Amino acid sequence: MPLLDVSLGVYADKVQIAAAYPYVYTDPDNGSSESDFGNLELGIKWRFWNADRLQVAFAPVYAFGVSRNTALQGIGDDNNVATFPLALEYQINQRWRLNTSAGYASVDGGEDEWGYGAALAYGLSPRWELMFEFAGAADTDFEEDVLDARVGFDFTLTDSVHLLFSAATGLREPAAQEKLDYDLYFGVQYFP
Repeated sequence: MPLLDVSLGVYADKVQIAAAYPYVYTDPDNGSSESDFGNLELGIKWRFWNADRLQVAFAPVYAFGVSRNTALQGIGDDNNVATFPLALEYQINQRWRLNTSAGYASVDGGEDEWGYGAALAYGLSPRWELMFEFAGAADTDFEEDVLDARVGFDFTLTDSVHLLFSAATGLREPAAQEKLDYDLYFGVQYFP
């Protein structure tokens, strides 16, 4: 933390460009804590289907690899990764919304993989939204995969400011010692 994530709509709410740059802190069980800048990500989202209840988008992202030393500290990945996901958002009714995505990731100097996820959001009130998410990745032959679960809230402070909170844990990992113990997230979204 913190993660700086800037997104800008550039064409009639159909195209959005984004950049994300995290500062990462890691505290492994068998080593000392480390911190440094993680992977810089640049992306674009093109909503090619934008109906009242259904939106479909193509959202490629390019993540620049960190230095080998930084990756060895557990902060980011040292490979450049180009991801090509297709994302779908469906407003089920006034309170329920479903988001899904699936895509291919090309890893420069590493093993390519498939990524996938599904999130369900429930409007508790006009200001509070509860969210459940499953996200995973698998190698191209689907022999090894990772699956994490997350629960969180989106709180509308004002029309322009949202507060985001979430916690995650690992459900499945090829090597048990690499399984995600926990992940906590707090974010502030500003809509100018």
